[in-house]
Amino acid sequence: MAERHVYNEAEKRMLEAEAKRFEGMAGWYQPKRPMVATEESIRRMGLGVDPWNPLWHDETYARGTRWGTILAYPTYLGFFGETGIRELRAPAECGRQYMIWMGEDYEFHRPVRPGDSFRIHQNRPEIFDVTPPGDQSPRVYGLLEGDLEYFDQDDQPIGRLRNYVQRTFQSVGPTIHPMPEYSYTAEEIRYLGRLMKEEEVRGAATLYWEEVQVGDEPKPIVTGPTNMGTNAMTSAIIPDLGDFFMHARHFYLDSLGDTLGPEFIHDAVKGRYMIRGGLMSRHWSDLAAQAEGEPCAWLFGVVSRFSLLRVLTNWMGDDGVLRRFKWRHMTRTRVGDAIVAQAKVTGRRIEEGEHLVDLHVWLRNLRGNVSEAAVATVMLPSREPATAGPSLVAQCVAAGTRVGDQVRIKAQPEWPTPPGFRFAGAEGTVIKWVEYDEAMAGFADSVVCVRLDRAHGEGQAYTGGSLLFRVEDVQRA
Repeated sequence: MAERHVYNEAEKRMLEAEAKRFEGMAGWYQPKRPMVATEESIRRMGLGVDPWNPLWHDETYARGTRWGTILAYPTYLGFFGETGIRELRAPAECGRQYMIWMGEDYEFHRPVRPGDSFRIHQNRPEIFDVTPPGDQSPRVYGLLEGDLEYFDQDDQPIGRLRNYVQRTFQSVGPTIHPMPEYSYTAEEIRYLGRLMKEEEVRGAATLYWEEVQVGDEPKPIVTGPTNMGTNAMTSAIIPDLGDFFMHARHFYLDSLGDTLGPEFIHDAVKGRYMIRGGLMSRHWSDLAAQAEGEPCAWLFGVVSRFSLLRVLTNWMGDDGVLRRFKWRHMTRTRVGDAIVAQAKVTGRRIEEGEHLVDLHVWLRNLRGNVSEAAVATVMLPSREPATAGPSLVAQCVAAGTRVGDQVRIKAQPEWPTPPGFRFAGAEGTVIKWVEYDEAMAGFADSVVCVRLDRAHGEGQAYTGGSLLFRVEDVQRA
């Protein structure tokens, strides 16, 4: 169907036009209004995302910390500026466009405080042809859709954000793989409650670098069981909703023409159309999600991002500083699921005078598969001056696992609740989650994507679909 770097006339027109558009996006971002971190917006986001940690919203508490004031939640900056392009402006001949939002890379120079103002330099978006080989391959593009550098009122760098997306063009929709609605056993309900009660916000109890060992596992945290209110929360916490365009009318009018566009979903049986409801309707409507090849409405990706971050900020305490956070939105989390965030220390090092700790972080639902993963670096205070020394790094366990390998999902006797680990003994094939390999650098030793070919019991419902697992969960068949 498509060959990498070989284009038809419609594709050539699109790529030429998009190259010009991308060039015009580079430069200093021109906001509709001043970009200021107000105390009210910082507190609102803190209460919405992590009300259990007073550093994000309680000024009385925060005055007693090293910072002397509340701090913005680490990814607060990501709500300012144009972090994506929404879609490639492609002629109809290119086929219908399907998107996977892969996730983001954050770099942090310092925390954001109330009163900080921002300037944003937008680097040019980049597009890469990552079409896989094969006669039946659709056209696939990997995009660095947003590359934003943030500067404060003193022109000092605050942070950087890169946003990764994969876009596929094909004439027919992708196969919809099953993701049954989850129902909980009584034991699972009690297990989630126990984890919630055992969550620990370190706060003012300083964690020193010398106290951390490779292999340490911070206490897990729970998000959910989720509902549509969880999705609605994401709109309530946005500092500048005017720059977060979600109005359905734009998509309705844009889809009118000689041929009705993607806003109108045709029901071939009834001969009528259903209305999608705008770009974000995939998070509210099963119908809209299924039109994009997904089984059901799913959580906003940022909900998972917040969960990955919370296990880190709980662990590092008020005195820790997040330096790097790369997360990937790997599998959709169905509305109604509960997700458990876990982490493991993978390295300790001293670099440029800072005592750093590297961690892998992941979200797992009660089905047993991984939905999102992250790699992070945290700076911790030290009892000793920074002196260069050997780095301590966990040994990679993913060696030997390659695309095409036949694997078996290991049993997990320690699974905390009945009916146990549903995918134990399931067999499948290692596949690529996405074709955009550059955006997946750094994750090969933490997660692996498996197309399930055979499964048992409740796991049979997921046969034919692809799921992510921790590399420790699989072995060669």
